[in-house]
Parts: sequence; C-alpha cells; structure tokens
Amino acid sequence: MRDAGPGLVVLYRWRLHPGAEASFTAAWSRVTQLLRERGSLGARLHRGADGVWYSYAQWPGADVRAAAFAAGPLDAAAAEQMHAAIAERFPELLLEPVVDMLRAADELGAPTAGAGDGLSAAERGDEADVRVGGSGAVTSRST
Repeated sequence: MRDAGPGLVVLYRWRLHPGAEASFTAAWSRVTQLLRERGSLGARLHRGADGVWYSYAQWPGADVRAAAFAAGPLDAAAAEQMHAAIAERFPELLLEPVVDMLRAADELGAPTAGAGDGLSAAERGDEADVRVGGSGAVTSRST
C-alpha cells in the first residue's frame, strides 16, 4: 500500500452548455497548467455518464492552494472561456487522501506523449485532431 499521496484534493463538478465541451477543455487545460506553475501537483478532467464533468486537483496542502489563488489572476481570457462554457456549477469538495493506489504513467513502462506537462497535443504544438466524440469523450489523434 502506498502512502496517502498529496495533502489535499479538490473535486470540481460542472454541467456544460451543449457544444461547449472543446472550448471548456482547452480553457481548463490552460488554467490547470498555470496552477501547476504555482504549486499544484496537477489535475485530471473527466466526463461522467451522468453528463457532469469532474475534475480533481491535487495540492501538497491547503496553504499552497491558498497561496496560488492569492497570487492574482491566472489568465482572464481562459477563465472567462471556462465560465461561458459552464451551464451549472456544483459546490467544490475538499478531500483528504487516505490511501493512494493509482500508478503513475512512468510506472507503467510506456511513456505517453507529453506525459506530465498538463497540456493537450494541440497546446504542445503537436499536430493533432482534438475533438469531442459522440459519447462526449474528448479524444486526440496525432496526424
């Protein structure tokens, strides 16, 4: 069993306006990268079968998270882009990790393109076809 992992996890939940998924994903990726530069350990974005989008962000502790947001605006355009895509916002949940059983990508033995940089293929400048599929899943295919 691994230790409990990061000191704080924040779970965010949103319902998006139809057709706003790609815009939201791009803006979320930008904001998440900027938060990593301010101390976040990173985040993951998911879409549930219930149509709700979920993100959980990992932080070393509440103090690092507070300092990151106290440092001022991240990217006003990206924040507005996210806001415009959100139809409904649910209260954020602060979680205390107890046991961490996730494997890091490097533990799997197969590095992934851009692993760990928090950017999509398109944002890294890779030629890619990034779209939201019929199921709502965001996909990226190198060309």
